[in-house]
Amino acid sequence: MQPLLAPTVSQETYFNPSMRPPVARVLTGRELRALFSTTSDSRDQALFSLMVGVGLRLVEIPRLELDGFVRRQNGTALLYVQPGELHRGRLLPLSGRLLESVERYITETGRRVDGTGALFLNDEQQPMNALQAGLSVLRGLARAGIDSQEFVRLEGEKMLITDVLAWSFAARYIKSGGQLSDLRRRLGHQTLEETRQLEAQLAMLGLQVTPAA
Repeated sequence: MQPLLAPTVSQETYFNPSMRPPVARVLTGRELRALFSTTSDSRDQALFSLMVGVGLRLVEIPRLELDGFVRRQNGTALLYVQPGELHRGRLLPLSGRLLESVERYITETGRRVDGTGALFLNDEQQPMNALQAGLSVLRGLARAGIDSQEFVRLEGEKMLITDVLAWSFAARYIKSGGQLSDLRRRLGHQTLEETRQLEAQLAMLGLQVTPAA
């Protein structure tokens, strides 16, 4: 396994979220299970669960706030993603283990689900940015024995990190028979054409991904 690349320049030149790297590949069910079984940190468990479970992307991490988390009477919850330049605002449905992982992370950091401020915090307890979220994913993949550099592309001084967990969600969703119009809403794509382009890239991979147990 190749050594994990370390950041050597500023965030602005090291990670450019406005550029969408092509889908290199998606994770298999076995790889997803390895990722979660080797991740003990509650923050990373919640982070990865949102990406794999509802298609959250790296650039959307800074747009999650505690006051966007709404518990419902039926035992489920909704999490609001604020709109950005590359995605539309939307409500993410949370339930089961996904909801439990998010609530566990919030309570373990001494906060309340009805509080305020950024949902995800970095190691200095400051709001987590897209670069820090991407590095957390790469470290998680490396712990699981997956070559993390498969999901990195260098362009000059910029290191582009693929949204491999969100694309793995999309691949499983399409393979299970989900409609593109629904996937567009779930991923917050601006246009249906963007979702079709993603589908085409995934089709080139043969959608060789199995649902995680």
